[in-house]
Amino acid sequence: MQNILPWMRRDELENRNFGLDLFRFFAITLVLIDHTMLGLFKYRSLRPFEDYCGLIGVELFFVLSGFLIGTIIIKIHDNTDVTTFKNIKSFWVRRWFRTLPNFLLVFAIYLVVFNLYKLYIPYYKLPLYLVFLQNCFSTEPGFYGVTWSLSIEEWFYLTFPLILLAYQHFVPRSKQKSIFFTIATFIVICLLLRVAWMHFDYRGWDEGFRKQMPLRLDSISIGVLAATIKYYYQKFWFNNKNKMVVLGIIMFCLATSIVYHFFLRGNLMQKNFFMDTFYFTIMSVAIGLLLPFVYSLKAPRLKFIQYAVTYVSIISYSLYLIHPIFSYLVPYYFAGRLNPIVESAIMWVLVIIASHLIYNLFEKKITVLRNKYSDKKEPAAA
Repeated sequence: MQNILPWMRRDELENRNFGLDLFRFFAITLVLIDHTMLGLFKYRSLRPFEDYCGLIGVELFFVLSGFLIGTIIIKIHDNTDVTTFKNIKSFWVRRWFRTLPNFLLVFAIYLVVFNLYKLYIPYYKLPLYLVFLQNCFSTEPGFYGVTWSLSIEEWFYLTFPLILLAYQHFVPRSKQKSIFFTIATFIVICLLLRVAWMHFDYRGWDEGFRKQMPLRLDSISIGVLAATIKYYYQKFWFNNKNKMVVLGIIMFCLATSIVYHFFLRGNLMQKNFFMDTFYFTIMSVAIGLLLPFVYSLKAPRLKFIQYAVTYVSIISYSLYLIHPIFSYLVPYYFAGRLNPIVESAIMWVLVIIASHLIYNLFEKKITVLRNKYSDKKEPAAA
């Protein structure tokens, strides 16, 4: 693998968990299928499949992000007598060095592309993107659209440690309880917010609920719940992984059948209590139940598969941010003159090349700098 992925050190490769890389690989692949294969899904009967791919891809990202970030937060919290604001500040610095530079770089690229092709830029809302409030109880303007999920993650990074810090004063003798209380707070409050939001300005299921920052923080907290169970109850985590994956698959299939019917009926703009409230919780729990089994997966004997999965996982953040630009530019230049499969293949190649360059020339170099501005090395996530 050292020859295939020369930009990574050997120890970095050895410390990676193949199962989690596979999880991330499927998440970004599903999102790309949704956003870069529009030509392949021109038939109405296939559109729900396309939409659902993107939907599930983001849900996988939310739970995986919660699991990885939760592992880091738990280690910081559990390895000190008292979690201090200084610990949290160090966590924030390392997270923001990991996420913000890429976000800002691609933000600038979007501005250039939108100006060159005279696309609509909501200048009055651009400041909201910089503080990740573009989808806070309002419809995302459609400029840097994929960042609706990033705003949810960034606000979770900000608020979860603060609430955990507060809870430790109520249960000072139990690190474990303070984490569980914090997770429960996010799940309950977000669920109640979704129930209440149904009675206000209804903008449909997708824009009004799925992509609203305050309403979706609980999906990431369920990933933290999985991390908490693994950290404090490892024996239960590994001994019951097969049972949990079966239960997770059953829940996933049931939730999928409901939402797929919802898409087919074209009811995205109509109120539906289950879809607007409990669906998100159930789907996140179903995905979380898959994690113990996925975490235990070993790398396949076919090294090519391992290389491909690891490679895509490494550049997945850049892939996620940059791919919508090519989903516009490629159809614009070829204007339907190519077979949809060829057009989609060109799009994927360009997206991977651009993401590879962003990762190696920018993202990786910037991420290294975080060691200079944080107090200590971040605990390993997995």
